[in-house]
Amino acid sequence: MEEIENLVVAAFIKNIGTVEFTNMADFLTEIFIKFTETVNHDLEFYGLLFNTNNRSFLIVKIVDILRKYVQQRIEETETLDQKRFKVAVDLCIPGIISVYMNWFTNSYDYSIEELSSLLTGFILNGIQKNWPGN
Repeated sequence: MEEIENLVVAAFIKNIGTVEFTNMADFLTEIFIKFTETVNHDLEFYGLLFNTNNRSFLIVKIVDILRKYVQQRIEETETLDQKRFKVAVDLCIPGIISVYMNWFTNSYDYSIEELSSLLTGFILNGIQKNWPGN
């Protein structure tokens, strides 16, 4: 299982490796797109993987890789407030991955592209601005 997880993480790293940081909105959108592309490449495989009992280990690996990647890319262009960055990453990345995993277990009845759009809006604009009626 660990070998499979390492292959998944390697595929994910390869796919996001081309994303450059210009601004947070575009950067996050590109990361979502790359994550979605990686998953869409083999929906059946990822569906099975995300439904295993060991998925928490995979989440930890993906979060760690994303944290390092995002930090590296941002620090290439600007000084990072470490305290805010850590809180933001710890809030957003595990939540995003959890939502995608729930999508795979059929908890949501809409496309992965719509899911990515909702996540982008929630993260960049907050839940309140994206709440129905606002």
